Amino acid sequence: MSRKRGKRRRGEDDEFEQEWARLDAEFEAQRAEMERSGRTMTRALFFLFAGISALMLAIALLTGVGTGRRLAAEQSAVGQVIEMTERANSEGSVFYYPVVAFDLPNGQRQRVQLGEGSWPPAYRVGDLVTVLYQPRDPLDARIDSGGGTAALWTWTIVTGALAVAFALAAALAWFMGKT
Repeated sequence: MSRKRGKRRRGEDDEFEQEWARLDAEFEAQRAEMERSGRTMTRALFFLFAGISALMLAIALLTGVGTGRRLAAEQSAVGQVIEMTERANSEGSVFYYPVVAFDLPNGQRQRVQLGEGSWPPAYRVGDLVTVLYQPRDPLDARIDSGGGTAALWTWTIVTGALAVAFALAAALAWFMGKT
């Protein structure tokens, strides 16, 4: 009787070992598939982030070149604030926009309302200011100020920073795919 019992256990042990081997093989196949799909996802993330980085870099370069050309073409003239225009935004906040007058090289007097408003008013009627304008379009003018010049570089700075951030994300995806 004990022999039969031993044979049955051995048979059960063999069945258990076979089932265990089958489950182990199935698990290994699933693990390998997950690893392949993980690599595919990592590669996709790498190319996505690298592509976005390249796009942001291209935009930064184009806006940087455009801003540089704009600044190089500007001419300056002494102007005078002749009026402060008051405008309210959609929330009811009031901003003051200077209207300046300056003379062009041909002697023509140019009058321009500038697009840079502030609260409180940054200028008073009668203030003398340096006006920077585009010779081909004198209505495209601004008051020479550090803030105004810095604002011209906003797109270049933002897209350049995004290019670096996405390049770092692409590098991280690359290295994650290697491990």
